[in-house]
Amino acid sequence: MGFLDKLTGNLADSVFGKDEEVAGPPKCSPEDITLDRDLLKSQWLKDEEYDMRLHRLRQLDNDANLVLNEQPSQVMRMKDMNSAAKWCAWDPSCTGVCRSSETGWTRFFETPLQNGFHQDTQFHQRGWVCLAPKGGGPPGTGAQNLLRNCFKSFQEATGGLWNSSQVLKDSFWTPDGEKRQLRLWPEDPPWPLHPPADGSPPPSFNPGNSPWDEWSKRLRSARQKCTNNPECEAFCFHEKSGKTHFYGGVEAVLDELGGGKRAWKQLLHDPPPSFESGWQCEVASSSCIQRAVAFGEAQQARLRKQVAQEDEALVLLKNYVWKPAP
Repeated sequence: MGFLDKLTGNLADSVFGKDEEVAGPPKCSPEDITLDRDLLKSQWLKDEEYDMRLHRLRQLDNDANLVLNEQPSQVMRMKDMNSAAKWCAWDPSCTGVCRSSETGWTRFFETPLQNGFHQDTQFHQRGWVCLAPKGGGPPGTGAQNLLRNCFKSFQEATGGLWNSSQVLKDSFWTPDGEKRQLRLWPEDPPWPLHPPADGSPPPSFNPGNSPWDEWSKRLRSARQKCTNNPECEAFCFHEKSGKTHFYGGVEAVLDELGGGKRAWKQLLHDPPPSFESGWQCEVASSSCIQRAVAFGEAQQARLRKQVAQEDEALVLLKNYVWKPAP
């Protein structure tokens, strides 16, 4: 090689660098390859379980003012219901989730959902949307549509005796001298029994109202609240104010009184003057409620059987995936 060739070669090396051998793929031991394969299998199975739990979630047929009456395991703010559903699906122990569309605060549950729904009297949040895995949910889940068809107006039930200025009595004394409680009171009053120390009126206070009064936006909402309560057989909704009364044990008392218009007449009364007229009242027969609840329970049982079959299929899939190669 001449001097000029060496000079141009050195110059090219200084500008472009010397040619280097292209490195091949990293050498892996058989143990490393097996470990990577196991990690991929494990992650794939976790994704399959997550997708299965996510697709099992179903919206519960609760009133927007009612939330699951259970102690939440977690409470956090979620941007939307889709995010809340995904968070629940990632947790195998999640039995239900409720999110307030007004505030975004979301409650996650891990206990069996056995206590129905209630109003949030502590934080007064509304707009609740609740989800639970198929086959899950509080008693009455799956029967709501049938339960709505069980109700008929007081006008029809009493044979024209009732008018829109009447509601049922809160309680009734039978001819035998026994007191029968008809009106169902909420667990916690929506505002304190005694006014605040500064003398200001309690929240949502109106003259003539009781601290145990309940309220609904419309007749349909009141009916749905009644169907969410296994003890509720009847309700009265004041259209102008939204005030709502719920009642239980009505059919039993009517039977004790011999039934018919005479029995109804003993149970009806006029409410306080501030709510003279504009009431809409409906009642459901206990036999219709029992049939609806039985149908809902049978439907839930079929869904739980379906879930059990899906779980068995997942176990078989896991066994196949982890089966040693021959």
